[in-house]
Amino acid sequence: KALYNHRVKRIKEEYLNLFNNSYTGIFKFRTRDFQVLLLNEKAKLITGQDDYSGLSFRQFFINAQAFEEFISMLVECQYVESFEFQVHKPGREERWASISCRCFEEHGFVEGIIIDITDSKKQMLELQRLNHELDQFIYHASHDLRSPLTTILGLANLIRLDEPTPLI
Repeated sequence: KALYNHRVKRIKEEYLNLFNNSYTGIFKFRTRDFQVLLLNEKAKLITGQDDYSGLSFRQFFINAQAFEEFISMLVECQYVESFEFQVHKPGREERWASISCRCFEEHGFVEGIIIDITDSKKQMLELQRLNHELDQFIYHASHDLRSPLTTILGLANLIRLDEPTPLI
């Protein structure tokens, strides 16, 4: 019995060490009221929450509709992969996160990981903006070149028509 208790204690300590020192945010929340049960240090950093007691998982989302979409997917499939959302971090710059999680309905909780994707999201948004600007430039450049090219083609046709006929 003592050996069993020692092993259980050691496994629990190893689990907590992995949980708290992970490079990935780890969370756990209750399914009936979305109350946060656990957040590791990385998840606290990503969400900006030092104290999660009494905190609802819903509070991590800026957009209530995104939270409802997340929960709907979770209820339907019992898991969610790479769900991106804007994180609600009061007084801080815009932050984005990605969640992958699984619902343990029989135990009444959801457990998963949360990853900060702010940098890649900003890069993607900037690339989309630049792509839009490039499309606009190409549209305007082709439109601006069309008129002079039409004039040149018209003049070339006039010159061809106006060529003197050879005398025999």
